[in-house]
This record gives sequence, C-alpha cells and structure tokens, in this order.
Amino acid sequence: MFAKQRHEGILLLLKQKQSVTVTELCELFNTSSETIRRDLLLLEKQGHLMRVHGGALLQKNMAGSSTIQERLSENIPNKKQLCINAVKVIEAGDVIAIESGSTAIELAKMIAALSFNVTVVTNAPDVADQLYHCQNVQLIMIGGQYLQEERAFYGQLALDSITNIHVDKCFIFPTAVSLQQGAATTCYELCGISRAYIAIADDVYFLCDSSKFQKTAFVKICSLTARHTIITDSEVSSDIVTIYEDQGIRLIK
Repeated sequence: MFAKQRHEGILLLLKQKQSVTVTELCELFNTSSETIRRDLLLLEKQGHLMRVHGGALLQKNMAGSSTIQERLSENIPNKKQLCINAVKVIEAGDVIAIESGSTAIELAKMIAALSFNVTVVTNAPDVADQLYHCQNVQLIMIGGQYLQEERAFYGQLALDSITNIHVDKCFIFPTAVSLQQGAATTCYELCGISRAYIAIADDVYFLCDSSKFQKTAFVKICSLTARHTIITDSEVSSDIVTIYEDQGIRLIK
C-alpha cells in the first residue's frame, strides 16, 4: 500500500473513532510500527492529528461561540448525564465553587436536591437562583462587573473575592478540551474567573460532553494535569478514555 493511501485510511479511521492506536494501524495496514509512527508524525505536522503515547487523536476544528441563552436548549440529555456524574463526587460538608454556564444551572438543580449540607460559591446569578431557597445549602455569591450575554459576574472585584477563599472542589465548564491545548473557552472575560476557581480548589473537575474533546477554543484556561478530572458522558469513546488516562488525566463517565 502506498503512503498516501495509508494516510487517507488513517484519517478516515480517525474521523470515525476520534482516536487510533499504533497497534491497530499496524494490523490494519500490515506494516511496521516504525512506518506508522512516521505516518502519524507527518499527519501531525500537517495539522490533522495529535500524537500521544501509543497512538493519535483527531485534531478537530475550533469550537464556535454562543450565548448562554442559546446554549440553554442545547444537548440537554448530555448535560443532565454530566451533572448526574458530577453530583456523585460531592460529599457532605463540601465547599464547592461553580462557575457560570448552562450546564452549571443543571448542576445547581441537582445540588438543590441533595440531602446533606454543602456550601456553594458562585459568580452566576442563575446558579444562585436554583439554590437560595435550599436549607441545606450555604450560598456565597461572588459579585463584580456583570457580563450580560453570559449572565455572570467577572472582573477585579470578583477575582479579589475568590482569591481570599478556599474550596474543596470546583466545577468548570470549558468550551473545548484537548491534550495539546488543555481546557479552553470562547469567553475572554470569564477565563480569569475559571483560573481563579482552579487556583483555590483542592480538586478540579471539568464537565465536558463527548463533542468537546480534541477541540480548541479562543482562550486557553489551563493545561490539563494529573490534578484535573474530566467528567463526561457515555458517548465518549473508550480509546479517548484510555489515551487521556495514559497521560495522567482521570475521566469519569
């Protein structure tokens, strides 16, 4: 088989599966691992994929931006599944930080139904609206400059407030995640809030549905490290889970 045909076959398989391993490519094309690694290196240089230990991931396009109002009606089943998984890591007595976003609202609804006491720190009035009436929730509202299109507070006043507290867990909702670019968002104004929550938290959870993997977005929040856990849905491929965990990133689905 000619190299061009292998390259086309690798990209076709990647589009179908989102990830491939060197072993399966060797078997598929009946060639050596050295040849496959050269193929992957070339395709990475052309911007088609990202090489990782033992294989490669599809390098998708940049995620588009939208307002929170537009996102409220999108991917509702997946958001609910993410939040069901997320609420399982919350324990009695936890102090948690929740940033803004449509998924954050779904998470707040589930926290409202918990039977034990928690403290919630948030810069999102929509999150607070779901929790202010709950006897088991101590609510701490972060104020500052108001970003209308995201219905959230940001800016130096908000950052000063966050810097002076500590939380057990924070829940962040990036627009995209990739091993190469890390967690990213389309909203520059709120990126600092995400970073501030991450800095004050013992444990960091990114809630990302399967469509957000191996994409990039306008503003990088942070690189992915072993202290981060990604909570996702059941549609994420087992290959993605394996490759991310090989890099020390835990996934819950």
